[in-house]
Amino acid sequence: MHWYELLGEPVLNEPILNEPILNEPMGSPLFLIPGVNGQGIEWDDPFCALLVERGFRVIRYDLRDSGLSEYLEHASALDAVDIASGHLSNVPYTVDDMADDAADLLTELGVDAAHVVGQSLGGMIAQSLAIRHPERVLTMTSVSSTTGDPSVGKAREARLLTDKRRTSIDRQVAIEAHVATRRVQYGNRFDFDEVRVRALVGRMYDRAHYPAGRLRHLAAAIAAPDRTEQLQALDVPTLIVHGTDDPVIDVSGGNATANAIPNAAALIIRGMGHNMAPEVWADVADAISNLTAN
Repeated sequence: MHWYELLGEPVLNEPILNEPILNEPMGSPLFLIPGVNGQGIEWDDPFCALLVERGFRVIRYDLRDSGLSEYLEHASALDAVDIASGHLSNVPYTVDDMADDAADLLTELGVDAAHVVGQSLGGMIAQSLAIRHPERVLTMTSVSSTTGDPSVGKAREARLLTDKRRTSIDRQVAIEAHVATRRVQYGNRFDFDEVRVRALVGRMYDRAHYPAGRLRHLAAAIAAPDRTEQLQALDVPTLIVHGTDDPVIDVSGGNATANAIPNAAALIIRGMGHNMAPEVWADVADAISNLTAN
C-alpha cells in the first residue's frame, strides 16, 4: 500500500487523496518519484505549485518502506556498515521492484501513462520504469541520478550516505544530522536556507521516521546493475537535470545518462549540489513543461 497525493487546480493546499484521476480535466498527469527515504512531501510544495501552474496534475507519493506507505518489517535488516562495505547480498528488494510499484500505483490511480520525474534514487526508479513499462511513460526527467555504471556518478562524500546519526530515533539528533547532510551536499553556488530545510526535515521526521527503510533504499540503489544498454534502446522524450557540484552522485552520472538515451536534453546547473535549490525551481519547471510540449 502506497500513500499518494494528487495536486492540481483549483486548490493546491487541499489535496485529493485516494481518488482515481482517470478522465479528470485537470491537466496532464505528472508523477514525482522521490529519492532515498522517499517521502513524497520532499517535493517542496512551492515547486509542485509551479508545476500545477504549468498545467500539470501532480502526483507525489511515498516509496515502499517509507513515509506513510507500507513498511516491509519482514525484510532483511541492513546497517550502514553493510552498505559502506558493499556487503549487499541480502538486499531485500531492487530498483526494478520499486519501478513495478510505480507502475502498479499508476494503475490504481487509473492513469494509463504519465510524465515521470524522479530525483536521485527516484531517477533510477524512473529509468527502470521507462525500461520495464515504456507504455506508462510519456516523458522522463531524471534529476541528480545516474545509469548504474559504477565508473560514473560516484559519491565524493560517501559519509553522506551512511551517517549513523540519520538512523537515530532521537528527534533532535536525527534532524540535526539530516540538516548537516543537506548543507554539505548543497553545492557552492546557492545560499543554504537552513530555516527552510530544517522545517522540511522536521516535518518529514514527525510524519514518519523509519530508518530501516532508508537503509534498504540505499542498498537497492547501490546494488542496482548498469542500465546503460537498456537506456540506449529507450524511445521516450527525456530531460536530465544535474548540478555540477553534486557530491552524492557526481555530475558524470547525469552526463552518462544523457549520452545513453537517444536525443535526451540536459540541463546541467553550475554550482548546484544534489538537491534542487529554490532558485532553479522555475527553470526546471519550465524545462519539464517544454519537454512535455514537444
